[in-house]
Amino acid sequence: MSEKELLYTEDVLSHLQNISEYLDNYKECVDDANFKKVLEDLESLTKSVYKKYYKLIEE
Repeated sequence: MSEKELLYTEDVLSHLQNISEYLDNYKECVDDANFKKVLEDLESLTKSVYKKYYKLIEE
């Protein structure tokens, strides 16, 4: 992997991690159960994408 590709990869992983943290923090402030469920689903999806992407680059 080239240095440029590595930087892009680190950037993607960092963004996914930040999104997951943001969603986790935001859902703590939400009172609406339906909206909280949407945020939980988005957080779960984000974590799943992170894990899949990380696994892909490990190979």
